[in-house]
Amino acid sequence: MKILVIDDKVENQQSAELLRGCGHEVVIFDGPGSGLLNFLATGKKADLIMTDMMMPPGEMMDANRTTPERRTIEQPLGLVIALKACCLGIPVAVCSNLDHHRTEIPALMGWVRLGMDMPNPPVVFISDDGQKEARNWVEILEEAQRKMSL
Repeated sequence: MKILVIDDKVENQQSAELLRGCGHEVVIFDGPGSGLLNFLATGKKADLIMTDMMMPPGEMMDANRTTPERRTIEQPLGLVIALKACCLGIPVAVCSNLDHHRTEIPALMGWVRLGMDMPNPPVVFISDDGQKEARNWVEILEEAQRKMSL
């Protein structure tokens, strides 16, 4: 299975390497910036995208600027990635530890989940609440496969 993993935390990027040991082809991005967008724009396909929910946008171009500006405030960019992936027909597992986010984020995720209780949903939300170490992407993949019948 070809899997894209998007997470801004280095320890989570490193733990995603374990997916290779399970026989998967893995492409890891450190955020939703130009690398991921370029990958998707080339028409390359993935079987699954697994992404963090809250990430800083990284380098982005402002409409009024000619040089990239580094942004560090975390935003629910996993939802933006999920929307783009759905348009391309790629299933997405959005992961988040809701323990450390503002109350708006769990409410937003709950609202987006409405209508997703269907067979083989295009997007699933997976909570790794209480996790203190790096993400266990193998467990997240197994949960996504169960929920999405991949």
